[in-house]
Amino acid sequence: MAEELTIWDIKDSIAALVKSQQQTDIQIKEMSKSIKEAQELFTTQWGKLMETLVDGEIVKLFNENGINVVRTSTRVKRIYVGKNYEFDIIAHDGDEIIVVEVKTTLKSITSINI
Repeated sequence: MAEELTIWDIKDSIAALVKSQQQTDIQIKEMSKSIKEAQELFTTQWGKLMETLVDGEIVKLFNENGINVVRTSTRVKRIYVGKNYEFDIIAHDGDEIIVVEVKTTLKSITSINI
């Protein structure tokens, strides 16, 4: 014959279930935080990598297309009229500048207008 459950058995089972659910909630929050941190790290590092690759070739690219560029400055941050600005790459020739915004999404490029 099977044992009959008492009200205390049911209360103990519910208490154990609640405790288990609380532990699961904590684990889910920790995992979500870890995923967000990893995503932010990947996003910022990917952008820096792409900017570095572009910066390494930008002088050559512009000079080959008749645009005199002597040097570049990267990740230039400024505040102007109360607004924050960040420029990925600024190419200089001494008198003029070219501002380059590096995009890290993959798209098909059929032509480059310089």
